[in-house]
Amino acid sequence: MPGAKPYDLEERSFMVCDMLQGWNVRSRAEDEEIIRDGPWGPRRYRHWEVLSDELRGALHSADGVEL
Repeated sequence: MPGAKPYDLEERSFMVCDMLQGWNVRSRAEDEEIIRDGPWGPRRYRHWEVLSDELRGALHSADGVEL
């Protein structure tokens, strides 16, 4: 996609590539809907959510104060 931004924070969209549609910019919800029935199965967003939660937790000390 010439000139396409790889992500847009305001639109909450990002560029993905799949075997059926090539490069596309879409939201997570759009991507999950499209990929749900794809031949390669759903994307593994849950793994990224777990990693994000762990990183956020590491930013806080034992007493809950952000480091």
